Amino acid sequence: MSRNGSDSEFNNPDDDALGSEISQEPPDPVLLRLMAYDECLRRGGQLAAGGLAGIEGSADPEESSLYECLHLLDRAWPRHTVAEVDEFPAQIGRFRPERVLGMGGFGIVYLAFDTELNRQVTLKVPRLHVLASPKLRERFKREARAVAALDHPHIVPLYETGEIGPICYIVSKYYPGYDLAEWLSAEQGLVSVRWAVQLVRVLADAVEYSHSKKVLHCDLKPSNVILTPDMAESAASANSDLPFIPRLTDFGLAIVLSEDAPQLTTTVQAGTPTYIAPEQTGTGFGKVGPATDVYGLGIILYEMLTGRPPFQGTGVAEVFDLVRTADPVSPRTLRASVPRDLETVCLKCLEKQPGERLQTAGQLARELERILQGRPTETRPPSAPERAWKLLKRHPTRAATIGSLVFAIALVAASITWYAMSLAEARRAFAEKQKEVEVEREKGELRQTLIVLAGIRERSQSRPRGWSHQNLDELRKAARFASDPAVARSLRTEAVRALSAIELQLVKTALTDLDTYGLQYSPDGRFLAAGNNLTDNDHDDSFVRLIDTGTWREVRRLKLPVPYGPQPHDRPEGVRSLLFSPDWNSLVIGTRHGRVGAFNVATGACELNIQADRKAIIELGCYGKAKMLTTLGEDQRMELWHWPVTEGSGYLEFSYCESLAAADDRLFVTAEGKLHTIRHHNSLGVALDQSATIPARQQVTLLPDRRVAVTRSNMSGTDALILFDSNSNRVCRTLFDRYRNEIHDGELHSLAVSADRRWLISTAGDGLNLWNLVSGEIVATLPNSVSGRVSAAFDPNRPEFAVSRDGRVEIWRIADSGVWDSTLRQCIKVSSIDLSANGKYLAASIIPQVTRAHGEDIAIADINRDVCVFERKIWQPLCSAVALSNDGRFLSHTSHHDGGITRITQIDTHGHLPDAFLSPPVADHGKPIFAEDGSRVWYSGRSNAGRVGFISQVTVAGAVAVPEDSWHWSNDESERKLRKSGILSLAVGKRLVAASSLDETVRLFDAATGNQKGEIPLSPKIIDHLALSADERRLFCGTRKGELLVLATDDGRMLWQETAHTDAVTALCLGPGGLAFTASRDGSLAGWQLSGDEPVELFRFGQFYSNVRDLDLSHDESLLAVLVEAEQGVRLLRIDRLRDRLQELGLNW
Repeated sequence: MSRNGSDSEFNNPDDDALGSEISQEPPDPVLLRLMAYDECLRRGGQLAAGGLAGIEGSADPEESSLYECLHLLDRAWPRHTVAEVDEFPAQIGRFRPERVLGMGGFGIVYLAFDTELNRQVTLKVPRLHVLASPKLRERFKREARAVAALDHPHIVPLYETGEIGPICYIVSKYYPGYDLAEWLSAEQGLVSVRWAVQLVRVLADAVEYSHSKKVLHCDLKPSNVILTPDMAESAASANSDLPFIPRLTDFGLAIVLSEDAPQLTTTVQAGTPTYIAPEQTGTGFGKVGPATDVYGLGIILYEMLTGRPPFQGTGVAEVFDLVRTADPVSPRTLRASVPRDLETVCLKCLEKQPGERLQTAGQLARELERILQGRPTETRPPSAPERAWKLLKRHPTRAATIGSLVFAIALVAASITWYAMSLAEARRAFAEKQKEVEVEREKGELRQTLIVLAGIRERSQSRPRGWSHQNLDELRKAARFASDPAVARSLRTEAVRALSAIELQLVKTALTDLDTYGLQYSPDGRFLAAGNNLTDNDHDDSFVRLIDTGTWREVRRLKLPVPYGPQPHDRPEGVRSLLFSPDWNSLVIGTRHGRVGAFNVATGACELNIQADRKAIIELGCYGKAKMLTTLGEDQRMELWHWPVTEGSGYLEFSYCESLAAADDRLFVTAEGKLHTIRHHNSLGVALDQSATIPARQQVTLLPDRRVAVTRSNMSGTDALILFDSNSNRVCRTLFDRYRNEIHDGELHSLAVSADRRWLISTAGDGLNLWNLVSGEIVATLPNSVSGRVSAAFDPNRPEFAVSRDGRVEIWRIADSGVWDSTLRQCIKVSSIDLSANGKYLAASIIPQVTRAHGEDIAIADINRDVCVFERKIWQPLCSAVALSNDGRFLSHTSHHDGGITRITQIDTHGHLPDAFLSPPVADHGKPIFAEDGSRVWYSGRSNAGRVGFISQVTVAGAVAVPEDSWHWSNDESERKLRKSGILSLAVGKRLVAASSLDETVRLFDAATGNQKGEIPLSPKIIDHLALSADERRLFCGTRKGELLVLATDDGRMLWQETAHTDAVTALCLGPGGLAFTASRDGSLAGWQLSGDEPVELFRFGQFYSNVRDLDLSHDESLLAVLVEAEQGVRLLRIDRLRDRLQELGLNW
């Protein structure tokens, strides 16, 4: 029995209750009068005294009693909104109604008290139209008879039924709780799959029992399932973990089957439309029978699994149409966690034809029990032909349409074939003519592409602002017509040049009305502070403007309070210096009048306001971790203050001061034409380190490591920026403008270094220079056209910087395509490199930025994290070459010291294997090469004794390096040739070892035995670099005259030759996939694809200003390491990114 008593989900409660049964009866005058009075009560009318007697035809006592019953029901369930009726019928027989449990179009359900048996019961009373209709009255009694025959723990039991006057009633046991629909609504639709299976299995058992008693429910839905929250009884009775006991109720639409008619044909549309079976909607779907209830159980299971009924619509007609014609959405589509077997069982219950469903509720219960036990079910999903046949049977009109369409397609196909054959000759003639037109078109496109290419090259030479982006746009258009290989190569070359360019992009103009003197980013990058110069004509008297870098809006203006007493200065008090304290959360300013102020960044409150100097404070600094503030004033006095500032901690006076930079344990001051290093001692005060003083002038700043100072100097005879290592007290880098004698016209205004140590900015009255700290070159400039101070500061989190120029504060982004990267930027010098096989690590011989002694270090850098993961001092003073094994376990390095010493280092233990000495002693040798499996290391060179060439291999066994006999060769024909045969380059494969020598010969050896297999004379060519292809059939060689050669290893034939560079080839590498790179002393880099006997040139790139000393390519050919002699650090070409960017431009290689 439903708690809400509802038999429908739609607005008209009578549609599903009465259906077509009422429409088939003639109009009854008594029923019409009763319905008129019911409508009066619905509108809020009252029964006046004697009102019944005044109704025409109401003299019949039985009809009068019906009016009284109708009035009694309206008091229990008021439908109008004029007044609230809280009363219930005082008594129905011995039952006293307490409250309404639910109501619907068929009846009203009360919670009542049995005054005789002293217990609570549910009391169901029919509605007026039920009492007035003999058929519906009989249906109400049929429900009572049907339920009376059922005795099952999961069916609500019937206590009694009876009549009191015209009112008939049904009394059932009362179960406190809620119905399944309410529970699903509270659970928001989706419940545990296991609970859903257990609950429907219990209901299927109850329905199977009902069918055994010849009773069909015919109205199964969530609202007709009562849930009693009794955990103990649930576990005992249902053998499940459900938190309640489900029970079936409301058998108002039940059908009692006879022995002679186990199934009934029905044309009555009875039941709730959303939960109705197809056979209940009308003819065409068979008879109502046990499969009808199986369909209802399937709907309940579907809704519990998916959170929604299978068919939903806006009206009864639409829902009926969906029930008849549409297939439900697969439960796994709505909820992926539903098991596939459970989905099959659920959809089997929802078949349109009753004969295609599970035939009994017991069969459904057994299938669900198998699912709970993890056993396979007997139900199988329909095959594709079965699904197609069902669809055609369900839509015969569509089937006929599809058949006609197939026939039409076949007819059209035949016609097209005939037409194509008839036009074949005409097409061939047209193709020949089109080919002639295409040739002319390609010639025109080639001429146009060459014109575009000339413009691209002109912009590449002059480099106006935005040239790289303009060139890339032009290249994207020209790439569509680059059918000629030479033109395509030229376009790729220009594309690589444009992608390698560094350009500046204007992000935002933050301020336009401020004469800025100094810019500073907060340490977290959230704020940008701009100092106000406060000229005589300035209407803004604030000292600092604070800008939010997220929105680029001004959030606060900061101003120092005016000091008391007469003012000694007659000019405005503007800002001369700014400083964000790293740990103090404060912004400190120095003014033109010598005052020092501090503001809380979060609140803007002034925390400090002191007179620190007689004249302007030209520089501020945070010294050490002891919270000390450093000031540098125009009165030539540098002073340290304890924070919060109460008194000075020491000072130094100079004859002329210019700039200051503070580190953790030292200060750098440019004064009197020198860079001074100053240290502070608690007992001695400020002390000047005389040993750390070099010629310098104007501005000074620090690199992120706070050990290297950057300042301006002409100690080398050229105006330049120098990097001074305060640990070794020497200049470790010099930066100068390659095209001008001075780095700036006039005095430096500011210096700034990016957090990643890649970029340096210098500013002066003529504008801004952006320096690449890896290459040491100026990559971009911003001119300044008005007088005033040009200041700059780097964003600590993004590749952006702020600059004040031309009366504005602008934010610029350093635009970088990401094709080029760098690592080991902290090194003064890198002399040899070797990439690991996976391209993750780079081994190098370096002179570090912070030197511990003379000589070099061996280092391994993690390229992705840009950190040095291994570094140690080598025991010999100079290292000539390094090599890293493919597995990354061993590092080999060689030295000329003591006649040629090699050493192998085990990386994981940082320990050395026993020393391996080359014999005979070496005067010069090439790079060591690890075998592919890491078991051997190969060395080559020429000896001091007669310059005899040799090849040596060291077998790495466990933690021991075992030297093997060196291979020597002698030429019996000529002692002279023997003394000229020092090895220049070595290439090692699995089967072959190739070596080039000074006698203009390439020799081939068996890698296993060391026996010489042949010689390739190349006079007068001297091969400085060579590499073996992956199949060891070809040698790729570079000569001292810039030539590139491809040699066959089997017969020594020269397969290809080209003068690719204007100077000697200084580096060469070849990947397993045939991708090769060559570099020259002229600073050019070329890419090649060695897929056959003749390499295909991919691009040629003349980016570098100095000799490229070394190249190394990762085994997956995604990364190229480039070592340039005059640069600091190692450049990295991200080949995979370059390929992607070229592919976007349509310039694939």
